[in-house]
Amino acid sequence: MTSRSSPRSAKGEGKYEVGYGRPPKKTQFKSGQSGNPRGRPKVEKSLEAALNDALKAKVKLRGNGKERVVSSIQAFALRVVTDAIQGKASAQKTLLALMARFLPTTADPAPAGNADAVAMLRDEIELMVKRSGVLPPDEK
Repeated sequence: MTSRSSPRSAKGEGKYEVGYGRPPKKTQFKSGQSGNPRGRPKVEKSLEAALNDALKAKVKLRGNGKERVVSSIQAFALRVVTDAIQGKASAQKTLLALMARFLPTTADPAPAGNADAVAMLRDEIELMVKRSGVLPPDEK
């Protein structure tokens, strides 16, 4: 390979050897200049990633004169439970479907002293299930 040299600079730095990995000075990037000024393009998020980020986002809730910060999914769950307690049928239906899907039914969650309260709660839930028309997953 023959080497080319650029003409001497005004400062007299000597010859600059042009070759592999050593391009001519006039074609090199100037100091402080990037070879990719706009950078790598951003990749658009998938729907799953966007939904996940939205559900993890923090929101402010006000209640009883206090303000607290919770995740969006916690705010959703609190809203469904609150609306269901207030008697909104659509919220009750949603809550029962969520309970049937995500809460285990085999374990007895109540301590030994609360048997009456648990029985009343089970009766109330069964009544709500009959009214809403939502069946547990194994009865469909």
